[in-house]
Amino acid sequence: MTTASKQSAKRAHRRAMIWSLAVILVGAMLAPLSGYLYVAVSEDAVAEEAAAGAWQERNPRAETWREVRADTGGYTAASGPYVTNNFIQNGGENWRNLRNGPVAGIVPWIMALALVAIGVFHAVHGPNRLEQRAGRKVLRWQTWERVLHWITAISFILLAITGLSLLFGRVVLIPLLGHAGFAVWAELSKLVHNFLGPVFTAAVLVMIVSWVRYNIPTKVDLDWFRKGGGMGSQHASAGRMNGGEKVWFW
Repeated sequence: MTTASKQSAKRAHRRAMIWSLAVILVGAMLAPLSGYLYVAVSEDAVAEEAAAGAWQERNPRAETWREVRADTGGYTAASGPYVTNNFIQNGGENWRNLRNGPVAGIVPWIMALALVAIGVFHAVHGPNRLEQRAGRKVLRWQTWERVLHWITAISFILLAITGLSLLFGRVVLIPLLGHAGFAVWAELSKLVHNFLGPVFTAAVLVMIVSWVRYNIPTKVDLDWFRKGGGMGSQHASAGRMNGGEKVWFW
C-alpha cells in the first residue's frame, strides 16, 4: 500500500469516527426535543398540566396519605406469613429516593471521569498505527456475529439515552421542555426502554453463549497484559479474543 493510500485510509477512518460520535451526540441532544415539538402544537397538554397543579393544591387528603406512607407500624388482627402492620410498603419509594439522590449525584461524575480518561488516553497515546499492511483481509467475525453486535450496540445506546433521560429528566429536561414536554418524552422513553430491555438482554445472552469458549483465560493473556496489549513497541500475541476483551467479557 502506497503512502498516499495510507493517508487516505487514515483520513477516511478519522472522518468515520468523527461522524459516528457526532451522530450519537446530536441524537442524544435532539431526541428529547420531540416532546417539546409535540407540546408546541398541543395547547391541551398545557391546560392539563395547570389543572393537575391546581388539583394538588386543593387536594385535602394529601397530608393524610403522607402520614400513611410514613412507614410506621400499626395494628392488624390478621395473621399469616405475609401480613404486615404497615398499610403501604415503601420499598419502591425508598429506591426512588436513592435513585434521585446519591445515584443521580454520583453517575454524572463517573461519566465525566470516563470521558476525561478516554480523552487523556487518546491525547497521550493516540491511535494505533500499523507499520505496514500485508494486503490480505482475514474474516474475523461472521455476518451473523456482526448483526448480533450491532443489535446489542444500538439497543444499548437507545437504552442509555432513554434511561439517562428518565434519571436526570427532572433536573435537566424539565427546565428545557417544561413539565408537559418532558411528560411526552418520558412516556416515549419508558416505552422504548421497556421494549428494548428484553431485546438487549436476549442479545447479550446469545453473545455469551456464542463467545464464551473464546474467552477462557490462557497463559497467552498474561503475556498480552505484560506487553500492554501491544500499545508499546512490542507485539502482543493473542487468540481470537485478547486479554482485554476477555476481562470485559467476564
